[in-house]
Parts: sequence; structure tokens; C-alpha cells
Amino acid sequence: MQEIINALARRLKQIDETATIYQDDVEQGVKEPCFFITPLITVKQPRIMKQSRIVFPVQITYLPKKPGDHAELIEIQNKIMTQLEQVDLGSDISLRVSSLISEIVAGTLQVTCNLNYSLVSVDETDKFETLEGVNINGG
Repeated sequence: MQEIINALARRLKQIDETATIYQDDVEQGVKEPCFFITPLITVKQPRIMKQSRIVFPVQITYLPKKPGDHAELIEIQNKIMTQLEQVDLGSDISLRVSSLISEIVAGTLQVTCNLNYSLVSVDETDKFETLEGVNINGG
């Protein structure tokens, strides 16, 4: 999951290269403008053939250069809504960003989005037994 958060941070830096990106809580000394990336409740949905879909929701909070600058908040909101379509993890792996929801609250921009991916479980205990003495060609 940390790899996904790091990739999202790189993508946000492309959207606003002047912003500082925080992935952990900061008690004081925040440098604005900045983004905070906060993972929310992750959901694992079972699928067929030992596959699972992982829904990894993330909240992105943006603090503008000047507190309460609605013009800047709207500009960043538009950039995120139009440019945050996928997050590249490297090695030709990208995650699609879905369910982008944004709102301006108390002088900050709050964006919630889902980063979805699939997992395939590999269980070493599942081995196929060979049937000795069975002739597949019917002979």
C-alpha cells in the first residue's frame, strides 16, 4: 500500500510542483501550499479463482498558499479532477483512479478517491496430483 501512496504523491507533485506532499501527520511547521495523503478503510472483495479486488480509498487534503484562497482551491480542484486519472507504479503498472469526490471545506480542498487493483492468491498447498496408469489417448 505504501508503494501506491508514494506513486500518488509523485502524481500530485506533477499536478502542483510547488506543493509539499505530506504522507504522515504533522503537528506543526506545515509548509503551504501542501497536500496531505491519508489512507482510509481498505476493502477486499473476493472474486472467482482465488482473485480479490482491493478498493483502496485515499483522502487528499490541499492547503493553499494563502488560507481561504478559493480561487486557488478551485484551480487545484480542477487540475485534480481532470488530471488524476491514473497513478503509475512503474514497470508498466498503472492503477486507475475512480470515484473522485471533491469539496471545499473550511478553506481546504478535500478529495476522496479510490485506487483499485486485483490480487491473485498463490497457494503452495494446492498441487495437482498425477494419475499414474491413466492413458489419455484411449490406448
